[in-house]
Amino acid sequence: MRTILPGILILLAGVLPAQGDTLGVLTRRAVLQLVLDNHPAARQADLRTDMGEALVRSARGGFDPRATVDYDRKDFDDKDYFDLLEAGLEVPTWFGVELYGAYQQTGGQFLDPQNTTPENGLLKAGVSVPIGQGLFIDKRRAELRKSFAYQDMAEAERLELLNQVFYEALADHVEWVAAYKQVIVAREAVDLATMRFQAVRGSFIGGDVPAIDTLEAWLQVQDRQMRRQEAELGFRNASLSLSNHLWDEYLRPLEIARGVVPDTLDL
Repeated sequence: MRTILPGILILLAGVLPAQGDTLGVLTRRAVLQLVLDNHPAARQADLRTDMGEALVRSARGGFDPRATVDYDRKDFDDKDYFDLLEAGLEVPTWFGVELYGAYQQTGGQFLDPQNTTPENGLLKAGVSVPIGQGLFIDKRRAELRKSFAYQDMAEAERLELLNQVFYEALADHVEWVAAYKQVIVAREAVDLATMRFQAVRGSFIGGDVPAIDTLEAWLQVQDRQMRRQEAELGFRNASLSLSNHLWDEYLRPLEIARGVVPDTLDL
């Protein structure tokens, strides 16, 4: 099942939005669902499983029941010499024997007595061991065993590949959430430094503190603003790194839009 997140994962130009200016929340679960549904490596892993299942189906075909029909007729000089019909079903088994059932009906003016059947036909059933077919049966069994082994191997490779894809995506997701938390802390630091500067400036105007204190408070505001910009840049870079794992259902790369944030509870 494919999960589409309209309005969240889009290509969008602009600047990193200010606090509170968000488009939506992208959860870890949604990220993993997108990776599972659309990541090229995940799809390749599914193809390996499909190939294994196809090989098993093909090998099992060697043991599928086979319908047989044998019909022979001769007419000459407006005379029905003979009609010979035999229709049956053969069922190969894993043990090398074949179960069979057939219906025979014959007729004609010159029918060989040994081919004569009742008016309503003749039903027969039994077990046969095809002479000289042992090697063929063994080959069919071997092909089926190999197909099961390939299917198991394909599933193991699929899980290994998916684990690697999920690990890389989760590692970048953790960095993304951590980077966003740094942005939150940096923005709060700017707010606190600004409040302190305003308080110090008020005290300076009231004559309670010297002018040098207002300069120190203002420099602290600028330092916190610079740290906030660095945190926002780090968060944007983390968003781009996580975007490398995201694709839409048409295998077009997706970029996490500016303003999309993680769920901080995912870390």
